[in-house]
Amino acid sequence: MESLLPKEKVKRLVVIYHSLPISNGKLDLNVCSYHDRNLGSLASSVKALKDNNIVNNQIWVGCPINDKLNGIESELVKDDNFVPVNTIPSKLYEDACVNFSHKYLRPVFHYDISSTKFDENHWRSYIEFNIQFARKIQSIYQEGDILWIHGIQLLLLPQFLRELIPTSTVGLFLHCPFPAVEVYRCLPTRKKLLLGMLGSNLIAFQAYSYSRYFVQSCTRILGSHVGFDGVKYHNPDTNTDMLTRVSVFSEGIDPSEVINALAVKESQLRIKELEETFKGKKIIISKDKGDAIEATKNKLLAFERVLKKNPNWIGQVVFFLVCEPYPSSSSCPTKKDKIISNINETVARINGEYGAVGIIPIQYINRNVDFSEMCSLFHVSDILLSTPLREGMNLDTHDFVVSHRDSLSKPGTVILSEFDGASRCFGGAKLVNPWCVNHIAQAITEALEQNTDVAQINHDHNLNYVLNNTSFLWGEAFLYDILSIIHQPVNNHTSTLLDIKLLDKSYRLSKKRLLLFDYDSAFKALLPTSPELPSSLPSFGPTKNNSVQNRISNVLKKLSKDPNNIIYVVSRRDKDTLENVLENIPVGLSCENGNFLKSSSGIPGQEGEWENLSAGQDMSWREVVSQILEHFCERLPGSNITTNTITLSFSYEHCQTDYSSEVAQELLTTLIEVATKSPIDISHNNKTIEIQPSGIGKGYSMKKVLDENPSIDFILCVGDEKTDEDLFDILDDNNSSHYSISVGKKKSNAKYYVQDKSHVIKTLEMISNFSSLSPPNNMFTFSQKISFSKDLTYTSTF
Repeated sequence: MESLLPKEKVKRLVVIYHSLPISNGKLDLNVCSYHDRNLGSLASSVKALKDNNIVNNQIWVGCPINDKLNGIESELVKDDNFVPVNTIPSKLYEDACVNFSHKYLRPVFHYDISSTKFDENHWRSYIEFNIQFARKIQSIYQEGDILWIHGIQLLLLPQFLRELIPTSTVGLFLHCPFPAVEVYRCLPTRKKLLLGMLGSNLIAFQAYSYSRYFVQSCTRILGSHVGFDGVKYHNPDTNTDMLTRVSVFSEGIDPSEVINALAVKESQLRIKELEETFKGKKIIISKDKGDAIEATKNKLLAFERVLKKNPNWIGQVVFFLVCEPYPSSSSCPTKKDKIISNINETVARINGEYGAVGIIPIQYINRNVDFSEMCSLFHVSDILLSTPLREGMNLDTHDFVVSHRDSLSKPGTVILSEFDGASRCFGGAKLVNPWCVNHIAQAITEALEQNTDVAQINHDHNLNYVLNNTSFLWGEAFLYDILSIIHQPVNNHTSTLLDIKLLDKSYRLSKKRLLLFDYDSAFKALLPTSPELPSSLPSFGPTKNNSVQNRISNVLKKLSKDPNNIIYVVSRRDKDTLENVLENIPVGLSCENGNFLKSSSGIPGQEGEWENLSAGQDMSWREVVSQILEHFCERLPGSNITTNTITLSFSYEHCQTDYSSEVAQELLTTLIEVATKSPIDISHNNKTIEIQPSGIGKGYSMKKVLDENPSIDFILCVGDEKTDEDLFDILDDNNSSHYSISVGKKKSNAKYYVQDKSHVIKTLEMISNFSSLSPPNNMFTFSQKISFSKDLTYTSTF
């Protein structure tokens, strides 16, 4: 597979895991066995990235476990570019990784919070553990390194690295789920963990729902702003701003590892032995770690129910239950000991009730099983039963599917919990509610009775996913995302004060001009509005007795009389409102953020008719979005909804409640989820959230004007809203006759700025005087002085 990544950009990849990838066994054909399947997947991903020359070099930072790094072993680690964090004593490791991360934090992230207990000492150990990692990384850091952090054991590390190495590029991948905000709020250290994670440039999750829960927690707990570009947080303690991008890419495996493991001589012998022992029987397999979240007892009860309702299956179906212990140096009895004891009792009871001489319904393996034997067990099994109450991504599912790659006569069937991240990937799996024993039992029965042809189709679907979403692709996706952050152009451009002399000269020398004005940015704040109707807009018509309105009306009319000028006023307002505001003024109009266009000159079609630029777009999203907006409008007193022909908007400008911004951020998060499934664009500016069809905007409509008028040699564009940035983008900064002007000094794509809206009017009055007085040959002389302010005075002589 040829990588799309520029190879010279990845100098060194620093993989950071709580432990070093020391294998607990190595087989022929370069197949390694790990207790932690995520660790094995990560190791294969890093190896593939290096083998494919995507990274020039890589090192692995982790903690040596159980004093394995001694003598020859440490030389092996050194040769493999492993960097042990050897300042961490075993007690600190156990308190941080086992007691806090595995026994407290992991259950909460998996919604098992009833029996967890927060321990302040374990939390302090967790902080110290992360600090030790940060110091070690600082000591080996080289400019240009990409730091890739993994796991809940190191959630504070990104922030510590940001403090020690401010210019570092940090990515964080969470292998487990992220809980919904109502569950996450239960953590006493909820804010500190979020701040630690937000030290990353990129945070990635296994599934979209996990990323959504994360950004909701950031808005609810930290008050962060969330947009398409990520989570923006201002840290009041350091007075710094941080932008963290949030991505989703599901972890995969290297299929060749399973294939190679099955090709080993020992595996072939084991497979032959198992096939002879269980010849003619259907085999169900499950691999657990004896945690409460695995719902192992529910599987056993479901299997018992299948045998009870289908006595004919007794002796014909075997359940392989592999229950591996989690590696820990603790010798104290734990909650897990009780769970294992409960499993043992249930297995014994079922085997006692439904077993006989030569018949053992449940083959129970309560020990660590190496990779090759596990692949052999997968290969001979017909059904994988994986029903965790909650899981990030069960990679055993991937191994099971690949182990049946060449078993055309015996396709593997997957029964999968709907709360497992893998359920969103395996379209051929049977999804079950792991809390419902009946549901699991029904799925087992259907799988046992399933037609072989149907099973083959479902297996092929699952296999196609695994073969195309490998650990290599997972690692490459991470690098692609984080490199796009590093190398994306940063908008540090600040507009400069408009040089009136240059503008005047360019305007006079041009032959065909395009003048673009955002109504709300350039004019609206100058005009009186009704307090009862905050969105009401006064007309520029002659019946209004207002000096400012008359000035705006006069200047637009003067400019429109010049045949060399094409003028458009753009707005987020609807057609009727914009027409009423600009009645009797012959200018082109673009309303609803560019979705409708009305010409006075320069655009094909009949003059005076509106053109719908969104015609043919999918508008099915409007009903869903409308219901969402109505729900949030009911929650937030003072907010209002504007329903236009195409666009929808939610305004909380006049809300007096303290929590209005928090509710608005929650609304944005909800809309972003809709945007992943529907073709919509969302903008948030001046306490107004607007939704419109994707790809249509002010810039799009004005680009259409430009394309139809290639002779235009002067462009003046005035605006200041975020929605005007795409207007500024159609101008060429290197063209001295293109003037993009923002109202007020700010970071913007605009080249120039004027101080406020009153200066917009004065500037337009200056150039309109030239337009109205100049004869066709432009040969005359007059002098005028226009005072803008102390720092903006220009005398023009023609």
